[in-house]
Amino acid sequence: IYEQSCEAYKHRGNTSGYYYIDVDGSGPINPQLIFCNVTEDKTWTVIQHNNTELTKIQPSIERSQHFEYTVNEEQLLAIISQSEYCEQELAYHCRKSRLPNTPDGAPLSWWVGGPGAGQRQTYWGGALPGSQQCACSLQENCVDHKHHCNCDADHTAWANDSGLLTHKESLPVRSLVLGDVQKPGSESSYMVGPLRCYGDNSVWDSAFFDKETSYLHFPTFHGELSADISLLFKTTSSSGVLLENLGIRDFIRLELGCK
Repeated sequence: IYEQSCEAYKHRGNTSGYYYIDVDGSGPINPQLIFCNVTEDKTWTVIQHNNTELTKIQPSIERSQHFEYTVNEEQLLAIISQSEYCEQELAYHCRKSRLPNTPDGAPLSWWVGGPGAGQRQTYWGGALPGSQQCACSLQENCVDHKHHCNCDADHTAWANDSGLLTHKESLPVRSLVLGDVQKPGSESSYMVGPLRCYGDNSVWDSAFFDKETSYLHFPTFHGELSADISLLFKTTSSSGVLLENLGIRDFIRLELGCK
């Protein structure tokens, strides 16, 4: 009933908006309403969570921030797995409020991301997994060259460490733990953006045939209980076999013909 991705809705000619996405077709995962952004060069699937705004840290409140997404866990992981690319913005604005502080010792702050309960991640937006660094370290423009994050300089002036998380195995961001927010004079704010993904690895394989005898051969299709077959094609031919699946007793043949 519903398409498996935002890419498919774009190919139908749909504009940006909320659409029901059914990532596994006739499989057990229920379709859910998701925003598709088709206005950029890529077609983005956008999944919101309970707090995508810039949020000021209140030192008297629990330092751990947890994020709940608007789709269920199975749908969330399937979209990440099937997408060609995913990203999530992570920003931290600081004044005398450090992040990891040192690449060698135990980090003061971290975030939890990945499937299930997730795993503790000590790298920050724009840096490499496991590095305990921020984007400014790779760009070699941190405010203090002795540190790998701007906030770790612990200055009284405002600074920020911001960037995109693009390592799919670490997404989505599930919680944020900030450990240097309670000392006198410290102020900080954080922002975790929505999860954004594009590309559909399960669908968009394409082939071009320049001869009538050309074909693609796949293992025999098994669909004992339920299965889905979908394809897009463009041709100048008036007839032909688009798909054929031969079994011992049963077969499927999809033909193009003009009456």
